[in-house]
Amino acid sequence: SVPYIYMVWVHFPNYPSMFAGREQLFHEIHYALKSVGAQTSAEIHELHSQRVDKVHVEPPTTLIALKILDITKSLAEEELEQLAEMSVRKTFEVGTVLVSEGDVSQSIDVIIHGIVESSINTKTGDSKVVDHLRSGQYFGLSSMVMDTPEFLQFTASTDVTLIRIDITCLREVLANRPDLQEELAEIMKQRMDAAEDVRLASNNTKPRHTFRDVLRRVEMLVR
Repeated sequence: SVPYIYMVWVHFPNYPSMFAGREQLFHEIHYALKSVGAQTSAEIHELHSQRVDKVHVEPPTTLIALKILDITKSLAEEELEQLAEMSVRKTFEVGTVLVSEGDVSQSIDVIIHGIVESSINTKTGDSKVVDHLRSGQYFGLSSMVMDTPEFLQFTASTDVTLIRIDITCLREVLANRPDLQEELAEIMKQRMDAAEDVRLASNNTKPRHTFRDVLRRVEMLVR
């Protein structure tokens, strides 16, 4: 019948890109219709309402959030509970700089709600977005353990809730479980190597750390 009704389904790679992409999508649809002489009809809304029970969605508990991390996979239940008790929850508003480039992280920040943007200053002085971290991901580990400045900046893209594990918590865990030191060093080395390409795009051209360098820093935590 006339007018024709079209339903368009579009997949965006992530939540932030939806805002810019949606406007471009509307523009392209309008241009495509106009180019073939089709006129868009007046906007019509059809609303259906239904009363339902209100559902409250809560972020995962600290214990559940810690269980899914690669750095805690070898911890026993009682050790995880102890780590959860020593950790703290913190909430930050959108736009808050959580860790600035050049700062030495004092904690591991685990995201349990919201999106954290990581960015880097390039050689031309521009800020480039590297990634958007989401629930279950964390940052600050390598800088904290290696006692080196962050070459990335981490900013809250939305309101964010974090679990903050400071170096005292990590030190106590490693003191009780020295067998975890090499495992932690391996995880750190993998993360640091994965970030090397990003590092090379910036002015920070420090030499790559060896596995022995990383393991030595982990061992120093409990001395």
